[in-house]
Amino acid sequence: MKVLHSWLRKYTPVRMTPEALTERLTMLGLEFERVERLGDAYEGFVVGRVVTCERHPAADSLSVCSVDVGGETLQIVCGAPNVAAGQRVAVGRVGAVVPHGQKDGAPFTLGAVKIRGIDSHGMICSEYELGLGKDADGIMVLPPDATPGRPLADALDLRDVVYDVEVTPNRPDWLSHIGVAREIAVLTGRGAALPKVALRESRDSIRRHLSVRVDDRVNCPRFAARMIRGVRVGPSPP
Repeated sequence: MKVLHSWLRKYTPVRMTPEALTERLTMLGLEFERVERLGDAYEGFVVGRVVTCERHPAADSLSVCSVDVGGETLQIVCGAPNVAAGQRVAVGRVGAVVPHGQKDGAPFTLGAVKIRGIDSHGMICSEYELGLGKDADGIMVLPPDATPGRPLADALDLRDVVYDVEVTPNRPDWLSHIGVAREIAVLTGRGAALPKVALRESRDSIRRHLSVRVDDRVNCPRFAARMIRGVRVGPSPP
């Protein structure tokens, strides 16, 4: 199970470094497959402002953009149909490693290239190429107040840590952020601020909708069930 450091801090104060925290929790029996610092994947990526956007002289499907990346303007050839002057965009500078390639999904390193005879020094990225979403049809447009030149990891608040926890069968309470936060609260003695659950019971009799029959009352002396309605299926937070 993946646990986000910032989400843990919503429930209990975590003042240890990720390394110290994993060491202490490992001593309590929690196993970690890996610890990932999200911001490390975006070294070399910054916020850019598209100053000008003109059609490529040799390719109608390409645009030649001048992009302000904070004290420097880069010429970048872009193939996205939605790129336009004035946008704040995610720019990969020469030397940055793009997490997802458009063709095969493999990471690749950006270099200075010529595209149909025009120099291109970097890349304006889509959310798919950054590994932040599934939209690969156009570039990722950032909020208009994003500051050119600011590291992308800071602009998107990606300076976080993900703990990949291997949950043992005897500790199902670790299958949630709240369960891990409780363990940390016991470890540090600082307590946990858990969310209040407001459960509104329906006056409708559940027997009109479902019933439970226990065929083996020796091995299953009690079985409890609850019907939940109004659940919406949606994408998980990135």
